[in-house]
Amino acid sequence: MKKIILALAICCNSLAFAQIVDVSSTKEIKLPQGVEGGYYTISPNGDFLLFSDFGHNGLQKLDLTTNQITTVTTAVGAGYNPIITDNGNTIVYRETTLTKDKLRLNSLKSKNLVSGQENVLVTPTRDLQGIVAKDNSVYVVNNSKFATKALSSNSKINKATPVPSIKNGQLMMTIKGKTKVFSPNGTNVRYLWPSVSPDGSKIVYCVSGLGTFVSDINGENIKSLGILRAPKWYNNENVVGMRDVDGEYTTIASSIIIKNINSSEEQILTTDSVIAMYPTVSSTGDKLLFSTPEGKAYLINLNVKK
Repeated sequence: MKKIILALAICCNSLAFAQIVDVSSTKEIKLPQGVEGGYYTISPNGDFLLFSDFGHNGLQKLDLTTNQITTVTTAVGAGYNPIITDNGNTIVYRETTLTKDKLRLNSLKSKNLVSGQENVLVTPTRDLQGIVAKDNSVYVVNNSKFATKALSSNSKINKATPVPSIKNGQLMMTIKGKTKVFSPNGTNVRYLWPSVSPDGSKIVYCVSGLGTFVSDINGENIKSLGILRAPKWYNNENVVGMRDVDGEYTTIASSIIIKNINSSEEQILTTDSVIAMYPTVSSTGDKLLFSTPEGKAYLINLNVKK
C-alpha cells in the first residue's frame, strides 16, 4: 500500500513540475560602468533589450552583440510597458506630462530605430487604457474609444484584433471597435496585467488577491494558474510569470515560472540565489529576460522542447 501511495505521489509531482523548456544558460547582462537600469524588455528576435530607470523614465537600447547603448527617448514614463514591434524596428512608448493643475496625462509615441523618425500616435489624454502592436500597426483604446495607427505604408490593419484594457479596475475587451466590460471573474474584483495570446484565442490576466487566470477570448473556460504575477505569453500554450514573496517592506524571494495552461504543468527557470522578477520573452522563444530589485538584468537562453 505504501508503495502505491509513493508511486502516486511521484506521478503527481512529475505532472506538476515538468520540464517544458531546456535552460541552456543564465547570465547577468553587464551594463557599462555608470549606466543603471531598473526595468527591462527584450526584443522579439532577442538581439537587443530596452531599459529605463526605476521611475520608468527614458528608454535606452542595449545591443546584445556589440554591447553598444543608444538613447531611444528621454521621455518621462517611457519605460512603462514599452512595446517593440514584431520586426524590431519601432518602439511604441508613453510620455507622461502634468498640466498646470497637476493632472497627469499620457501621450503615445513611436520611434523608428532605423530612420530615427518619431510620431505622436495619441495626443495627451487622461485615459489611455489599452495598447496592442501587431503587424506593424498599433491598436489603441483611449477613453473606451478604439483607434488604429499604421506605423508604415505596408502596415496590415485588422480591426478585429482584440485589445484588452483596464478601466476603474475592471477588465475591458475591445473587438471590432466595440469596447465592453469583460471581467470574467466578476465585477467585484480588480484586474491587472491582461494580455492576449499570440493566436488571439485566449487571454491571461491577474485578479488582485486571487491569482492569475486564463480564459477563452469570449470569457469562457476560465482556469486558475495560481500565483503567477506579471504574466507574459511564451507561446500559445505556455505562460511565464513571477512567483514572489513579499517581506514587511521589500520582496524577499521571487522565481520565474513557466506554466502550461492546459496541463497546469510548471517549471521553475531560476534558482533561489537571485530574486527574479518581471520576465519578458522573445517571440523566437529562445531568450527570456528578467530583472532583480537592485536593477540587474539576467538573460536565460532556452531550448524549446519538441
